[in-house]
Amino acid sequence: MLRRSIGVWTAACLAAAGALAGAEAPVADAVQALDRQALHALLEASADVNAAQADGMTALHWAARHDDLGSPTCCWKLALTQASRTATA
Repeated sequence: MLRRSIGVWTAACLAAAGALAGAEAPVADAVQALDRQALHALLEASADVNAAQADGMTALHWAARHDDLGSPTCCWKLALTQASRTATA
């Protein structure tokens, strides 16, 4: 019984820590959901393609997991565009 309550307590603490971290990664969320329309809208709005979800997953991780070659290509193009804008500013 004690082991079970310790396990439940540990899981609750880890879940709370993840929620408190508030990691917002809309690009990763869109790739996870395989939502191409949302992905393109986020990329047009210059969303951070490297942002990680609370568990550390990024858009690239999700694209690899889904065996999706299109999403990383879009993210890579945006990253290059953002880098060139920063270099000329």
